[in-house]
Amino acid sequence: MPVPAQTPARQRNRRGEGSQLRAELLDAALRLLENPDSEGRLSIRSVAAEAGVAAQSVYLQFDDLAALRWAVYERLFDLLAATVSAAAGPLADPGAAIQAWAGAYLDFAGSNPARYQAMFGGVGHRQPEWDPGELPGSAVFAGLQQLVTSILGRRRGAVPDPFNTTICIWASLHGLASLRISKPTFPWPAASELAAQLLHAQLTLRPSR
Repeated sequence: MPVPAQTPARQRNRRGEGSQLRAELLDAALRLLENPDSEGRLSIRSVAAEAGVAAQSVYLQFDDLAALRWAVYERLFDLLAATVSAAAGPLADPGAAIQAWAGAYLDFAGSNPARYQAMFGGVGHRQPEWDPGELPGSAVFAGLQQLVTSILGRRRGAVPDPFNTTICIWASLHGLASLRISKPTFPWPAASELAAQLLHAQLTLRPSR
């Protein structure tokens, strides 16, 4: 049985460098999540070993494993938010922007399959004291909803509810992303083509001829 390579010992941070250690621990956790089988085994010990520190050093930055996982999810959703914003931000036309947003979302999932699965693999539990706007992923959803609202706001007459429409688009994108990860041998069309079709279905009141 091969012996796993040891992680080089990490030099201790000087006083006041705790934020650097926290960032290094999150980087270590993200490296572990490059393996699709690692999310369930993500632990204080595994992250400490990957970062080259003692487990006690992790507890100095995070109260427990739940706090560490929460911070990891925040980092991952921040990366996703930055990715979709960079794709859609430069485009003035909302229709083109949401196409770019959706394509970037699917590309992110396809390029980071294990991390993407970890982002949505846990079962959430509602806590009364939590502000929904501060949960990991809220910025991603808010950006999509802003684009949807802008598009529907240009329509005349009755239009679908923007919030519900955003949920349907997100659910469709997530379903596509998850299926493309779990069934890679299926003859999938291009992600951009699928994104365009689902956006057409949700945002066009009458189908085009």
